[in-house]
Amino acid sequence: MVEKEVSIHLPSDREPGILPNGRESGMYGDYRIGTDIENVGKRFVDIYKAAPTLGELRYAFELDPSIRKNAVERIGYGEITSSFLRNGMELIERPEAFVRTKRGAAVKGGRVYRVKPPPNGWVVEYDNVTGFPVRTGKKEEAIERFGETASFFMYNKDGLYIISRENTEDGLFKVRYGPFFLRACFRPWIEEINIGSRSCRLM
Repeated sequence: MVEKEVSIHLPSDREPGILPNGRESGMYGDYRIGTDIENVGKRFVDIYKAAPTLGELRYAFELDPSIRKNAVERIGYGEITSSFLRNGMELIERPEAFVRTKRGAAVKGGRVYRVKPPPNGWVVEYDNVTGFPVRTGKKEEAIERFGETASFFMYNKDGLYIISRENTEDGLFKVRYGPFFLRACFRPWIEEINIGSRSCRLM
């Protein structure tokens, strides 16, 4: 029987630590992260506050076999994070609120990081703190680095987009994008039938 939640000590920039693959990082705090995806088909704006940030999810994916196994096996499904990409320049974690505007949406509050997204492609390096892709390259390079969990990254530059993790494939060409396929392409207020969220709460 798989546990519903996994207790995990997540790194950040405030306290140095070591990721499972030997990369240095630091400390976010102690969280319980759900091993399964829930809230499927609900509006993203209604469920993002209970979801992990991209950094928390990436660390849990690397550290815990049950979370990684769940992500690998659930083909055709995905989950949102509580991290957002704004205008291809800023990563925002856990914003406090959304405001609809004529041009889309704006957020209030949250932790903001300046980022420089790499080109759409196969991820060969992630940021230790935010979990955001730092470098992309050829699929072969990603497989050499991450094995069966090698995954693609795709983003839209203009506007505000919620970051999702998916395990999906192109319906026409049957191209698989990996179990940690990251997309910053969804507007926060929409819903996707096969995308939900994973629970994340402080212990």
